[in-house]
Amino acid sequence: MALIKASEIVDFVINAKNAGWGYVYSGQGQLYTPQLAEAWGRANRAGKGYDYFVKRCARWFGHIVVDCSGLIVEAYRSRIPGYGDMSANTVFSRAVRTGDIDTIPETPGLCVWHRGHIGVYIGDRKVIEAAGTETGVILSHLRAPGSIKRWTNWGMMADVDYTDAKATPVETPPACWVGRYLRLVSPYMRGDDIRQVQDALAMAGMSPGPIDGIYGPNTQKAVKAFQAANGLGVDGIVGPDTTRALWGVWITDCAGKPCCPGSDPQTDSFTLGRLLRIQSPFMRGDDVRDVQDALVLYGFSPGSSDGIYGPRTHGAVLAFQQAKGLTVDGIVGPKTVTALGGVWTGD
Repeated sequence: MALIKASEIVDFVINAKNAGWGYVYSGQGQLYTPQLAEAWGRANRAGKGYDYFVKRCARWFGHIVVDCSGLIVEAYRSRIPGYGDMSANTVFSRAVRTGDIDTIPETPGLCVWHRGHIGVYIGDRKVIEAAGTETGVILSHLRAPGSIKRWTNWGMMADVDYTDAKATPVETPPACWVGRYLRLVSPYMRGDDIRQVQDALAMAGMSPGPIDGIYGPNTQKAVKAFQAANGLGVDGIVGPDTTRALWGVWITDCAGKPCCPGSDPQTDSFTLGRLLRIQSPFMRGDDVRDVQDALVLYGFSPGSSDGIYGPRTHGAVLAFQQAKGLTVDGIVGPKTVTALGGVWTGD
C-alpha cells in the first residue's frame, strides 16, 4: 500500500528548494545553528570534523539542512512521521521499477540516481536535488546535475502512489555548474562539468565538437567564439563570467574560492542503531545494505549489496578496519560506522 503521493513528494522538494534549504552531510531536517555545528564537529559526526561543520557549512546557519537522501526521507516523513532513514543507494535499491536514465518516463516523483547520490525528478527534464555543501537544495536540469556527476538511472520509489503524478511549472534551471577554471592544457582536462559546458555551448550555437567531457581544441575554439559573441574577454578559459553568460552557476566556497563539488567519497550519510556482526543466521536489513554500499564507496567490496551480513561483508569490514587503524573485529559499531560516513544512533 502506498504511503505518500508522488505529487506530495514533488511539492515537498520544490518547497524545500524555495525555502532555501541547505546541504550538510548527515543532515535530516535540522535547523542548522553554530551551536549544532560545534556539537557535530566535536562528535566527529559521520566522520566529518570541526572544519567541515563549523567552517565549510557556515553558509547554512539559520537554514534547514539535509543531505541528498535526507531530502527524500524528510518528504516521506512529512506524511509518515518516524519513517526510517535510508541512504541514497538504499532508496534506489528499494525502487519497484528502474531503468537507465535515457529511458526515464515523464513521471514526476521518480528518483534519479547515481551511486552515492539521489534526487527527485519533477517533470519537464527538471530535478530537485540536495546537490552538495556549496549549493544546497537546488533546481537542476536532468542533463546538468548540480552535483556534477551524471545521473545513471531512474527509479519508481517504494511506498509512493504515482497515479496523480503531474509536472509543476518552475523556472528554467541553470545550464551548467562550474567550480574550477576550465582551459586547454596538456593532458586535456576531463569531467562531467566540461560535458555540461559543451552542452551549453551547443545550445548557444557554438559547436564544441563531440560532447565527451574533454576540454580539447574544438571546445576551446567554441568557448572563444562564444566569448567574442558575448563581449567577454576572449581567452578560451571558462571562469565566472563565461559560466554565467552560458546561463550557468559559478560555485564557490564560504571564502569565495572556486569549489568543484563531487570530491567527497559519497554525497549522503546513513544511520545505524545496532551492532552488525557475522552470526548464524546472518543479520539482514537495509542498514546492512547501507554499510555494504559505504564499503564499496571506500574501495572495500563486500560483493553484492544484498542486505545480508555474510562472510564477504565480514571480510570487507575487517579490511576496512585494518586500513583505518580501527579495532579489527569485524563488528560495525560506533567507530566503524563513523569512519564509513554514517551516524551511530544506538545506545
